[in-house]
Amino acid sequence: MAGNQRPADTTARHLLDPRVPFADAVVWLRDGLGLVGHGGWTITVGGPRRLLRLAALWRDISATTDQPLTAFVSSVFDDRSGAATVLRIPHQLQRRHDGVVIDITQHLNIADLREILAATAHAALDGDLGPSPGATLSTAGYQQAVAQVVARIGAGDLAKVVLSRDEFIPATEDMCHAALAHLADHYAGCWTFAVAGLFGATPEILAARRDGRMISRVLAGSLPRGERIDDAHQRARLLGEAGLLAEHTYAARSVVEGLADLVELDDHNPAPYVLELPNIFHLATDVTGRVRRDETTVLELVNAIHPTAAVGGTPREAALDVIAEVEPRDRGRYAGPIGWLDSTGDGEIGLALRCGIREGDGVRLHAGGGIVAGADPAAEVAETVTKMAPMRQALTAAAAATRTHRPTRP
Repeated sequence: MAGNQRPADTTARHLLDPRVPFADAVVWLRDGLGLVGHGGWTITVGGPRRLLRLAALWRDISATTDQPLTAFVSSVFDDRSGAATVLRIPHQLQRRHDGVVIDITQHLNIADLREILAATAHAALDGDLGPSPGATLSTAGYQQAVAQVVARIGAGDLAKVVLSRDEFIPATEDMCHAALAHLADHYAGCWTFAVAGLFGATPEILAARRDGRMISRVLAGSLPRGERIDDAHQRARLLGEAGLLAEHTYAARSVVEGLADLVELDDHNPAPYVLELPNIFHLATDVTGRVRRDETTVLELVNAIHPTAAVGGTPREAALDVIAEVEPRDRGRYAGPIGWLDSTGDGEIGLALRCGIREGDGVRLHAGGGIVAGADPAAEVAETVTKMAPMRQALTAAAAATRTHRPTRP
């Protein structure tokens, strides 16, 4: 790995090169800092136990060189998905931190890489990312699905199921680049991401590992913000309304219990707080601690907790079965782990939320909400509208920007 550094400009217009094919770009940014790259190698992984198998594959790849490597990961929500989990190792990488940009060129021996992949089941170089099969739920259909799940929660052992829906918005390649830049500038406190055509700005970190320490930020339970909405009232509702607190507790406990064997937790009962984003409030809990074993990578931490009750439900397996039955479209990589990791096993892996995926001549947006006993179907639709708003606004702004400025492509 070779690199040079220069002063950083953290505005997105100086960050994203629109001449790079959008599906080739990899991005992970918060407050203008982080990683951007393109080129290199794309590895697809299918089958069961993907995160653990991907962790082992990454160890083997890292061992082929004595230079440090950084890769980007975008995995599926459910291993039963027909879509592929993606590992992207960019040839050109830009690391932005402490006021500087470091330009890095990463190298791999292609023969070594092919040999490793040949010995790995369900893995391929430049493999098919998979389709996005299924129908789209109308708002009326989503309300019916919510009512169906509420009835099942009331009649059995289910406590929570997270249901999602999708919408398709026409968009050009240039619009996707501009929308990503818009997200990076307007949702700077979130993690703006792009891997293999999936992009967005997520507020939620599944696991971040650095120098033996880790953090997981759990979000569940939300209320909208707006000019006609009293912020103080919404904060008080989040911290005092039984249904919202119950939804959050399921998610937070699933993370605490999932990490207990791998992490010496600082607090087994961390308190929730209100996280403020430009268009929404979330109940949030930060779970922190020291990783028990040096060889435990960020991917193994993620594997222990994904899918959390924040995106799946509880009990986990029963909720996943309901999602597969009720949602007419395979989620693919929506609500799956996304982020980066390096050769040491450190990294930041978030959840692919507030996002869309490049599909044909547009972008398919996804959003969902946690359904618990007594959930109101109309209110759940409104929550998905709020959660889709960042992507809608970014694409609307991008459409206006691309009408006045069309970059020249080589």
